Amino acid sequence: MGLVVLLMLTACGPVGTGPSRTGTIGGTSGTQGQSLVGTWRRTLVFQHGNDFTTSETTWLFGPDGSCERRVATTTLSAGFTDTTSSTCRWSVAGTVVTIQFDGAGSAQFSWSVQSGTLLLNGVPFQRV
Repeated sequence: MGLVVLLMLTACGPVGTGPSRTGTIGGTSGTQGQSLVGTWRRTLVFQHGNDFTTSETTWLFGPDGSCERRVATTTLSAGFTDTTSSTCRWSVAGTVVTIQFDGAGSAQFSWSVQSGTLLLNGVPFQRV
């Protein structure tokens, strides 16, 4: 059987505040990075024969530049969830967000928020 991938979206929440630098956010003027602050989630469901696995990635972006990435994977037949968490710092320069993971390097993503959806390198996350 082929692999089936479904995207489950969660509800949107209010926009928080961000770093004090000014610039453009997703095509509107305001404080650079402001619309990134908050909790964002992407959930994927994979089917393997009669079994299902979910993978849920959650990004938490604090107004003070702190962040955390959590990845929770659940295999329904096994009945347990494996969760990994990485703490980090974030900064924005225009349409690029840089994530500095504590002790584990850094990553850069293009980002925008459109209609309540965060796009990181084009991958959608919904505000929690």
